[in-house]
Amino acid sequence: MSIHSAQTPFVVVQCPSYGDAEFASRWLAAAVDADRFLTRHRSANPDFETATENLGLITAVHFSSAALAFICCWQDSWPAFSLNLFESEWYEAFAYMAGTGFFTRTDQHYQMTQPPALTSETIARALLQLAATEDENDYLHPEWLLATMTEEDARRKVLTIEHREQARCTIPYKDTAH
Repeated sequence: MSIHSAQTPFVVVQCPSYGDAEFASRWLAAAVDADRFLTRHRSANPDFETATENLGLITAVHFSSAALAFICCWQDSWPAFSLNLFESEWYEAFAYMAGTGFFTRTDQHYQMTQPPALTSETIARALLQLAATEDENDYLHPEWLLATMTEEDARRKVLTIEHREQARCTIPYKDTAH
């Protein structure tokens, strides 16, 4: 039995092929680029810092750190993982990374994807959209921007992706004993 209520929002992420180092290196490089764009945007737009001051209170807004964390999720939980948006320290990062194309919605779940050409404006827009979800009690609501589901639905979706991937990758057993 789960301790989460039916309203606890989860997202499900379908991962690239296990051990796809080329994808991982390009994804991390894009995250480093995003951090550079964000640094430049902050320098050129002092009001931006005020507009996004409540972001990163739990985990600093840093694409590279978040990308590393999500790669760990990928490698630990391949072919898919779920993220509890009320408990994960990466809930904000998931929202702004989805807003910049690191995660792409496919039906009711997300896929890790290479973001399109990143710009300072794209990154600022994603962060401002997340900041706009702040309620009167200063809580952010990334679930307002994302396709979410219940914990049970997330568990089922992960299992569906796992079964599909197992069927796709099934290799006949080959007896190597002589």
